[in-house]
Amino acid sequence: MRSDVYSEVTEVLSKVQFEPRSQD
Repeated sequence: MRSDVYSEVTEVLSKVQFEPRSQD
């Protein structure tokens, strides 16, 4: 169960890191 959450968090983090800081 925790694996799924970890995977999701990792994916989100990766997306955020890859995405440019347009909000800045």
